[in-house]
Amino acid sequence: MTKDIAGSPLEYATVSLAEQEVVVRIEPATHQAHVCSCSAVRSRRLAKRYGPPEKVSRDREGKVTAAFWTLPDKLIAFRRPRKPGSGNPTALARARAARKPPRRPRKPIENSPVREPILVGG
Repeated sequence: MTKDIAGSPLEYATVSLAEQEVVVRIEPATHQAHVCSCSAVRSRRLAKRYGPPEKVSRDREGKVTAAFWTLPDKLIAFRRPRKPGSGNPTALARARAARKPPRRPRKPIENSPVREPILVGG
């Protein structure tokens, strides 16, 4: 369990899924990133990676509802999730094969019999 600045363990309040968010505000002038987390899971992960939060917002019961960090902007990165099998060529080939529908064998073209021309009038 993470501890705050005073050394007491942080107890996070239950927050609905609709209210769980992490907001990152980057200031280019000062090269600082301000992070506010209302999600208990993300707050624990941020505390593990960057240390205890600088500021904590609590509810009436004393449980943490939001935690705030100020970090150098170089530590913040937004990445796309990896595609499945991107590191393994055989897994990538399997993923590509699963996306494509199976090909049906083509029927050979049958030669139709040649008809004699029909003479019109005369």
